[in-house]
Amino acid sequence: MPTSAEAPAGEATPAEAPEGYSLTGLRMLSQAISGRPLEVRPEPLVDPRAYVTGNAIVVEESLTFAARDQVVVQAAMLAAGSFEPRVMRALMGRGRSTSRYCALEGVRAVRVLGGLIPPSV
Repeated sequence: MPTSAEAPAGEATPAEAPEGYSLTGLRMLSQAISGRPLEVRPEPLVDPRAYVTGNAIVVEESLTFAARDQVVVQAAMLAAGSFEPRVMRALMGRGRSTSRYCALEGVRAVRVLGGLIPPSV
């Protein structure tokens, strides 16, 4: 990923995209909600849904306004214990069940951590 010094003139890098959020701001938000050190890693995604890998939340590289909501939900799910190994083992290979679980669990986690979540989410 090019730094701002390496970006062609007039082109914004993902971390400074004019119509989205800063990478630093998203990282601070994820850490405040999850209560643990996390990275926010922008990458080109085939599927527009963010996901967690180890100690990073991976979001679409454009850092659109949807990225903030995705970071909030993923960080809340981490803080609420939604990704416990026994739960993940039970969901392996079950695509529809996994999608349904994440949708319901994301809502639950955001409600549980309501005081830490920005009101607009």
